[in-house]
Amino acid sequence: MDELSGSESLNNGGGATNDIADQESTISPEDVAQIFSGNSDQNMSSMAWANGQVQLRYPTTGCLREAAIPLPLAPGDLCLEGFYCPNSTDQMPPQYCPPTEACQVSRDHGQLCASQGFLEPQLCEKGFYCPPGGKEQYECPSGYFCPYGTVIPIECDPGAYCPTGSSKQIPLLPLGMTAMVDAILVSIVLLGLLLVRCHRKKPRLHGDVAHYGDTLDTRERKIHDPEWLTNPPVFPRDAHRKTKNFSLPDLDQSPRDIKGVLRSSMHQAKQDVKRNVRKVSFSTNAAISDKSSKYSQSTGPSRGSSFRSVFYPEIETRRLHSQRTSPRERRISIPNISYWSKNSSWVTQAPSLHAVAYSETWSPLDDFETNEDMQTLLRGLSDAIHTQDLGLSFQFKDLGYHIKGVGDVLYGVSGSIRQGSMMGIMGGTGAGKSTFLNILMGKKKPSRGSIKVCGWEKDMAQYGKLVGYVPQIDVLLSEMTVRENILHSARCRLPKSWKDARIQKFVDALISCLALSHVQHSLVGDARKPIISGGQRKRLSIGIELAAAPMAIFLDEPTTGLDATSAVSIMRLLKTISGLGVTTVAIIHQPREEIYNAFDSLLLLAEGKQLYSGPTNMCEGYFTNQGFHFPPRSNPADTIMDIITGDGQQYSSKSHFETSVLTLTNYWHTTGRLFKWPPSTRKSSITTLKLQKSLPPRPHQSPHEQSAALTRTISSRGAPWFAQLRFCLLRSITQQLRTRISVIFELVTTTIAGLIIGLSAFSSEGHLFHGIYHPPFALFSPAVDNASSLQLALLSSVAIGLCASAPGVRIFGEEKLLHAREVRARHSRSAYYIGKQLATLLRIALAALHFTALLLVLATPRMSFTEAYSVNVAYFYAVYGIAGTVSVLVKREDGALLALLVSLVLGMFGGVAPPLAKVQDWKLEWLWRMGPGVWFCEAYFDRIVGGTGGIYILDLAQEATGMRLGRFQVDVVVILALGTVYRFAGYGAMLATDWVKKRRS
Repeated sequence: MDELSGSESLNNGGGATNDIADQESTISPEDVAQIFSGNSDQNMSSMAWANGQVQLRYPTTGCLREAAIPLPLAPGDLCLEGFYCPNSTDQMPPQYCPPTEACQVSRDHGQLCASQGFLEPQLCEKGFYCPPGGKEQYECPSGYFCPYGTVIPIECDPGAYCPTGSSKQIPLLPLGMTAMVDAILVSIVLLGLLLVRCHRKKPRLHGDVAHYGDTLDTRERKIHDPEWLTNPPVFPRDAHRKTKNFSLPDLDQSPRDIKGVLRSSMHQAKQDVKRNVRKVSFSTNAAISDKSSKYSQSTGPSRGSSFRSVFYPEIETRRLHSQRTSPRERRISIPNISYWSKNSSWVTQAPSLHAVAYSETWSPLDDFETNEDMQTLLRGLSDAIHTQDLGLSFQFKDLGYHIKGVGDVLYGVSGSIRQGSMMGIMGGTGAGKSTFLNILMGKKKPSRGSIKVCGWEKDMAQYGKLVGYVPQIDVLLSEMTVRENILHSARCRLPKSWKDARIQKFVDALISCLALSHVQHSLVGDARKPIISGGQRKRLSIGIELAAAPMAIFLDEPTTGLDATSAVSIMRLLKTISGLGVTTVAIIHQPREEIYNAFDSLLLLAEGKQLYSGPTNMCEGYFTNQGFHFPPRSNPADTIMDIITGDGQQYSSKSHFETSVLTLTNYWHTTGRLFKWPPSTRKSSITTLKLQKSLPPRPHQSPHEQSAALTRTISSRGAPWFAQLRFCLLRSITQQLRTRISVIFELVTTTIAGLIIGLSAFSSEGHLFHGIYHPPFALFSPAVDNASSLQLALLSSVAIGLCASAPGVRIFGEEKLLHAREVRARHSRSAYYIGKQLATLLRIALAALHFTALLLVLATPRMSFTEAYSVNVAYFYAVYGIAGTVSVLVKREDGALLALLVSLVLGMFGGVAPPLAKVQDWKLEWLWRMGPGVWFCEAYFDRIVGGTGGIYILDLAQEATGMRLGRFQVDVVVILALGTVYRFAGYGAMLATDWVKKRRS
């Protein structure tokens, strides 16, 4: 047969429907009758019908396919909403024509093809809309978009790109917002790098205090060396004021003249020695504790919160340094020498707790009235404590601790610790030192024995707010400055009645007394990138506990990992603290002689048993009485350690049995514990009483009054819950601002994820669903596509899980030790937990913005930015909650990998594969509904599919997928609720973990 004109495009799935009406009729009714002549209506075989049908031409049937017989779709003119029916009338109702091969292939692949007959309805084209009735088809106007089957143009979101004839909207406003956020973040980083570079290139004059931190370290290392005077460090002029009898060299003098001035200074010092002048005065008022100095005052993030102080505190430190002195004042100067001691030791006129640590002759009374910072510190301690004494006293009797399956790790330990004294605990590995310290702090309950605090036998756990604990490993926040670490502890632990101005003043004094003023605005750093020195880190750890105005402070090997000079300075610092009245107890291992002699009393343990408890200066004589001799000019601490670890036979002529640990233990319990120590050993208590004379007199208290005062002191400690929440929130936000590279990396990752997922659906041009047309037009429906929208949702959930799981782990995974330390200090767990979670909300919002913006621009699903963003940010929120819970339960090293795995599993439980309909057949839908993945996929499916209800039979789509439509808001709310539930579970896991650790201990 001749090919029908105009059918080529139709057979190829084209749209030449207008050519159909133009064909002229070439077969008359008589021709049709002739074709079927000879066949009765009752006797026509199928073969005869087929032969006759083949001879029919197109104009006779109205279908493009040759020999195709149409099927009527309605008795009259009918055109459903969303369809275009330009030719049908009441006399010529719509009909269905069998498709051509090309059209059939297109429909089998879920694609649309042109109308296959003159009267066959056609789905309204994309980029056009068809008003009710379906007789007209108009191009979509600008500012609107018209997907397939549009009846009324859909208005585009504000800022979306929708030109004339748009079939989808491209939301550019979210993309612009994302670009603006990225520009701000990049500007902050570049500006900071520029500022750092400018400060590094800035020329430094002689005596510039930018070198002050280095010169201070040099001074500390060479403080005992008189030759140090011949090569003095560079200090600001106001740090060491000239006296009448002392002249400074000028900058324009020659090196020979400068050396002459220095020789005359040395000569003057020697003359002072001959006149038996007692000691040296080393003025460090401006350098360490000058209250008029801009540097020593709090101008950092805790008060000003300027751009530089929050994002780049190291620049703020240099700015404060540079403001301390004018260029005219930056001259070479050396210490103000007015006295010289016999042992060549230095003493400051206004001593700080650390600076005085280098003096052999200093006591807390020296120049105390002229040291404003130390007076402020002591007044703060006094005001925070309502008892007669500033420290706690302990009496313990027959303490023991038993572990099932192990035995007694501590047995029969008795003794006392005086208020304001400094006690050292020595012993070998496994001697029970840490166990005893934990019992004394209340972390563990003794299996037997009793502990009295200030004469009253009570549970030590009640005194958690009044004691400080410095662990062996410095637990500090590397993203915070020195001052911020101390200030947070002070705000959370000082009396709730104290105003912030008073707390700031107390912290200023404490930082000055710790000799940390020159680094107070420096970041702490970590082991990979240290910023402050090891000695400064240890002083900071001690300062965090002193900021709580404790009545007792416990330290676990405070000198571990420090060099000899730093170790001595730390122990003398602790000696000064005890001189202020704070009871100090420290575990010490193989101390130097200077460290050993710093303790007022010692407790020696071996194999969990007590070998000695008494004054330090009596310990050597105690072992001498047992037949041991101490080598001359040796460290007595080393000899004692050898003796108490069972290696003491080398110091005695007795047998090995007589020098064994068992013999020494028996000797103590039978004889040693009965010794009466002379009253002269109570020197530290007398010193403490003298120190307290500078304060207003404290009334004498009876034991009952002192117990009530302790109770009042405990109840007054700690900031209110909402205040602690605010402090934790601000601290966490500051941490994230300081880790800007990590934040930027997370945003880049989410952007790339949105880009990749968007590209995967780019070719669909926003048409992600095909269903069955409403009857009677169901016959020419394309293949059903329920998977595209669900696959987009599945890929999005997996991508979000990959992007958010690792950052979510860092919320708590990096701060487990810090949390444990703050819990021991009676910080509010819930305030810390909620504050950390609230601080991540902005990060979650930014990550969801980057992901959603790129996804919508490329995939252009049939959902608004508000809808897509709401469901995406809810899922980010849920994944962060899951990751935070995982980080609480597992080790930090395993947290990221396990959180990633859990997020991937929950994403795969989205009801896509296996389909939720199949899961419903298994009666396991409840299990799938416990995760956020299925709710997330259902929300996507609802927005993409739900708007096509006028064209497709959506009940069939729901039945095939198992998803439910029409409850988008419910889906989003449930995802948010699950994220909140995960956070509650994380908090419960945190409590359970602490409880398990406590039970195990």
